[in-house]
Amino acid sequence: MTIEDLKNVYLFKHLSDETLRDLASISTIREYEPGQVLFFEGEKAENLYILLEGKLKVYKTTFKGIEIFIHQFGPISMIGELANFEKIPYPATAEFMTEGKALAINFKVFEEKFLKNPDILLSILKSLSNKIRMLNHFIDSTVVLSAEARVAKLILESPEIFEVLKHNQIASFLNITPETLSRVLSKL
Repeated sequence: MTIEDLKNVYLFKHLSDETLRDLASISTIREYEPGQVLFFEGEKAENLYILLEGKLKVYKTTFKGIEIFIHQFGPISMIGELANFEKIPYPATAEFMTEGKALAINFKVFEEKFLKNPDILLSILKSLSNKIRMLNHFIDSTVVLSAEARVAKLILESPEIFEVLKHNQIASFLNITPETLSRVLSKL
């Protein structure tokens, strides 16, 4: 882990080299393959994660084992920070959809040494604000919009996803069954 790696992360770009060296000493960069899990729902939150490369999906699992897709993240995003700040287990699972890299920071030390920095606090507030916006979007798209509207919206906003993901993955992403997705695509 180098100072230059950390300077590329929006949270840390304004920190001094000395502070960055301290931060690097409690941080590691890990590489992931598609399908690898960054953290599981219910797992103890010990690290603050920042997605540096790749795409990551966050989902909850029902008691029947069905995935409920919550959101997809791209770089550079803080992942699972609420669990760290609230000192609760991760409320969802984060799984890589593509190859990727994540920065893992020992949260206990980070909290003690770095959360007094106003620039870091402001960036964290912005990240949490984005999570609230994401939750509103999730509620709108899964409760308010019909299956047809969700598929049409995805086609308009991210048509490339149909070239990258399989239909069952897209259906999971939209929180509909693969059969419903096929029916809606045929209709459209």
